[in-house]
Amino acid sequence: MFVLKHLYLKGVFMKMTKKLINVLTGMVMLSFLATASAVFAQAATVVELTGNASAAIITPAAVPGAPVPAPPVGRALRKGDTVNQGETVKTGADSSMVLRFQDGQVVAMTANSSLAINNYVYNAAEPAKSNVLLSLLNGGMRALTGLIGKARPQAVAYRAGNATIGIRGTDVIMNLAGNDVVVSVVGGQISFTFAGQTVTIPAGQGTYVDLSKPGVAVVVISNADLKAAILKGNKGNANAVVAILGALAAPSLTAKLDTTASAGTSATTSTTLTGTVGTGNTGGQTSGGAGGGGGSTLPNCSIVSPVSSRQPGVNCIAGQ
Repeated sequence: MFVLKHLYLKGVFMKMTKKLINVLTGMVMLSFLATASAVFAQAATVVELTGNASAAIITPAAVPGAPVPAPPVGRALRKGDTVNQGETVKTGADSSMVLRFQDGQVVAMTANSSLAINNYVYNAAEPAKSNVLLSLLNGGMRALTGLIGKARPQAVAYRAGNATIGIRGTDVIMNLAGNDVVVSVVGGQISFTFAGQTVTIPAGQGTYVDLSKPGVAVVVISNADLKAAILKGNKGNANAVVAILGALAAPSLTAKLDTTASAGTSATTSTTLTGTVGTGNTGGQTSGGAGGGGGSTLPNCSIVSPVSSRQPGVNCIAGQ
């Protein structure tokens, strides 16, 4: 009798343990899926692309003493592709790209530029509960804030190196070349924070900062004087930076970005950036604008952009 009772209790215990394990496994899987969904949530759509561009998962910060992780596998982008939170997007040589985010924010990138979408959470029902963090890693970009910036400006921030830009209904141009950051405010105003200093920069003004010199005061100057300040810095990339800033400030690009920003979230513009966004890199001279249409064919890899019209395995590149 004792043996039968023991076996019965053991069986009940095992069944309860199995159920508990199943419940815990389910909870872990749901947590994982929720996290994965948050990390890789769709952020923006490529609405214009001249030349080639790619996207890859953001490389995690190196851990001292740990093995160096393999570079992330990238995917080539085409017009109409989506990019996600947690990805870095890059443009190639002689290339330019415009991204339209779900809240209507628009970002234009010049050639040889890299932008990390560190955080993008958009609540369409309550935009004020959303937030954005984008980091310019290299090259030039122009950003027009969308509904998130209008609803809660403090929820939108840009980084360039170790400088942080806060927005107030902003249309802003940024360029990062080595340690040099140039910011030019076209509309609205920004707060520029670097090395413990925070300055307010209104429309029509900007700043030029060497990030390797944290002890130097951040000086606000007019956009008209930025060119002279950059050239006076006598850096090898000065002429290229000036040309990129000029291309990003071109009235023709301004009109196209305004059109893109006001378009519906599912629409894409039919205009191109040909001749408007400079295509040189910050290590040399910059040409006036890129010619041609969509991206060039690149080597295949296992990951392709989630666009139904794309042929399986086409236009995918690794290591970018």
